[in-house]
Amino acid sequence: MQIDVARYSKVISLKDTGHNEEREEKLLERCPPGHEGTKLVEIPATILDASGAIIAWYIPDALTDATQNQSDLEVSASLKGESSEKILKAIVRPAAIATVALRVMHPEQYWAECFNILTTMGNYSNARMSMASLQLEFRRIMRHGVHAVEGDQIAWAWYMRDSVHVYAGVPSCGWARVDYKQ
Repeated sequence: MQIDVARYSKVISLKDTGHNEEREEKLLERCPPGHEGTKLVEIPATILDASGAIIAWYIPDALTDATQNQSDLEVSASLKGESSEKILKAIVRPAAIATVALRVMHPEQYWAECFNILTTMGNYSNARMSMASLQLEFRRIMRHGVHAVEGDQIAWAWYMRDSVHVYAGVPSCGWARVDYKQ
């Protein structure tokens, strides 16, 4: 993509939350993604900016149906009156898979414990995650929104803001890059 994600991240502010079509249009004018119209991504992909920084990895179906079904049953039982500890135990396996993927894809970010992972699971269909600022939509699952769907779903996001890095004394590790050398 022709967008410079580092520049874009300096343009957005903490006030840029939720869905605001007028604000999205202004951001698109300032930092165009380099293509017209929204593109649908349906296959595994690595989204790069103009400098080679990795904006996103899209790994559909990384969690097998068996893993999702087991976690769905455990979480569903936990949500019906059980403790949050049981919910956390129910997502241990999917969380381990997500962290292993991060360890392979961006070791520096993994070791700095500054995960930026969005994981979705559940029995639903026709869901799409939108990244309006990149004019991309991802089948089933920067800023994003998820369209309304029919069915049960679980989504969790792990991320760390710069202020948390400062507070915890954890160094920021920068953007993942295609040319990353270990």
